[in-house]
Amino acid sequence: MNILLNLLGLLLTAALVENPFYTRCFIAETVDAQLNERRDVMLRSLITAAMCLPAAMAGWAGRMIFIGYTDIPVYLSTPAGILLYIAVFLLTVAALYRAGGEKRPSAEFMHAYTRDCFSFLPVGVLLLCGLNSFRWYEALVFGLGSGLGYLLAVRLHIVFADRLKYTRIPFFLRGLPVRLIGAGMISMALFGLLGHSLAA
Repeated sequence: MNILLNLLGLLLTAALVENPFYTRCFIAETVDAQLNERRDVMLRSLITAAMCLPAAMAGWAGRMIFIGYTDIPVYLSTPAGILLYIAVFLLTVAALYRAGGEKRPSAEFMHAYTRDCFSFLPVGVLLLCGLNSFRWYEALVFGLGSGLGYLLAVRLHIVFADRLKYTRIPFFLRGLPVRLIGAGMISMALFGLLGHSLAA
């Protein structure tokens, strides 16, 4: 029971607190939503969130490679984790090409897929799992929580954008400026809810 409570705490921590990447991802999605359809933004967010799991496991495995060698610094686990994540990414690309058969993915889709797999969130999860001393199941829960928290943030943004359609907004704030203000308000609400301490 104690392990389940610890894993639940880690899941919530990953979903809300431990992600310094949300603001950057959220702003990137805000700009992206201005240029693309909402369905495309949600699909790309799902890809980003799904790649958090292999990123977390690659970070953990990169750390495990060097755990027995005491004379090798721990920060070398990060490049090992990145190489493992690149291998997982290449395997998923090969699977996409095999599953497509005659109808292969378009160059546009592969460009977007590559960008989403190496965006702030999966790479950040990889770094945090590689530098923290998680067990394998804790790294898996951390990756899951990070992906779910990011999907929640993107969904909040889409709902916010839908409500803006029916609101009277001054001309100079229409479009991207009001979306950036909304993203900032959601970020401040999360920091107000969870607390934040400045580094000394």
